[in-house]
Amino acid sequence: MNRMLIISGDMVRSGESLRRRVLRFTGSRTATRRIVNRIEDARRMGHVMSCMVLPRVESARGAAAPLIGDEHDWDVRVSYATAAVRRGGYA
Repeated sequence: MNRMLIISGDMVRSGESLRRRVLRFTGSRTATRRIVNRIEDARRMGHVMSCMVLPRVESARGAAAPLIGDEHDWDVRVSYATAAVRRGGYA
């Protein structure tokens, strides 16, 4: 099973806390920058409720191989808020 980082709630909106959490997970400043940029792009598209970050473990040949640091890409999956909030409840 792969490692994964789940980010939800205010953590998605908090820039510095988000960067620290992602850096702790990836161990790479370059990977952290890429992931945070993807999350910021998603925030421009809509209200982000949560994110899940997973390391991709497929090599160029298609064989599963765990990779470390900047040597692999990261899957960043985002869930958006779909319901409008009215008076403290959902519409």
